[in-house]
Amino acid sequence: TPFGGDPVFKDNMFQFGDTVGEGRTMRFQYPSGLGAEMPGRLLCTDTYNNRVKLLFTSKRELRGEYFVGSGEEGYKDGRGNQATFNRPTGIAVANGLNCAWVVDTGNNLIRMV
Repeated sequence: TPFGGDPVFKDNMFQFGDTVGEGRTMRFQYPSGLGAEMPGRLLCTDTYNNRVKLLFTSKRELRGEYFVGSGEEGYKDGRGNQATFNRPTGIAVANGLNCAWVVDTGNNLIRMV
């Protein structure tokens, strides 16, 4: 498992949180949507952390960082951590348009980021 999880007990469902960094040190709380932004870069909706995380997946680098969402539950447009979501669950990336659409389930919206 390159991102998140429990390195000792693979079946441990209770290794969750909201951290970014090197591969296994990352923590998610119900990651549910995944979209390829470009080769070596994925966007992942982290549902109960109310964020979208950016994952770097090259052979030399497995790490992640926050992409959009403050982590607070809500509905606010903005860049980076100025935006808020309410349980984002899905994502579709439009590479040619340089944007992505996030299914913001708790707000009953589809939002462009």
